[in-house]
Amino acid sequence: MKRCPPLHLHHFQILSSLKTLELRNSRGIVFPLVEGEGHAEYQFPIECLTIGWSDASAKELTQQLAYFRKLSDLSVLSCEKITGLGVAEKEKQATATPVASSFAMEADDAQIEQHQLQDDTRGEEEIAAEGLLLLPPQIQKLRISLCRELSLCSITVNHNREAGRIGGGQGFQGLCSLQLLEISYCPRFLSSYSSSSFSPCFPFPASLEHLSLGGVDGIETLLPLSQIYP
Repeated sequence: MKRCPPLHLHHFQILSSLKTLELRNSRGIVFPLVEGEGHAEYQFPIECLTIGWSDASAKELTQQLAYFRKLSDLSVLSCEKITGLGVAEKEKQATATPVASSFAMEADDAQIEQHQLQDDTRGEEEIAAEGLLLLPPQIQKLRISLCRELSLCSITVNHNREAGRIGGGQGFQGLCSLQLLEISYCPRFLSSYSSSSFSPCFPFPASLEHLSLGGVDGIETLLPLSQIYP
């Protein structure tokens, strides 16, 4: 789907067997909710999703990802408004909060918490929080390219909105099923780790089988892979 205007979710819901979707060169969010509708009624069987050259905000893309609860393969290409990358904590089965609404609340919580940490100083971390994209925790394959302001946030977002807490220094550890990660031409990807007191570090989960980092600064801050995977 290229240069596609916003679509009503009722029309897209007809494709009940669709597994792979590519959204390219879209202006804003492709599947907006109409006032009065809820997120929970719209869940699609998409397993492989590519989003490229989109000017949608990170919050809009976070909400978009929440429609695809079976998503396992995600590619993000040249989405300039994404400046931060984090992992939403896995939804507890007992919660009744719709997943899309919950992801949106987590994005808000992350932004509020980082604003509080910065107090009166508007630093790089606060700016990144405004573009924070939260990834679904079930992702198995992730490819990100040409997002030059993107950095991997050294936080995880607590699913408990009342607690409003953000854990520290976890990176992609929340993606417990991640097997493949390819990052290219995202020079700031490890910037939050290169300036961290937790250096050297290894922000990736032990489930990872394939890792490719190209055009990324600060790789020297990572622990030697031989220490992680003998």
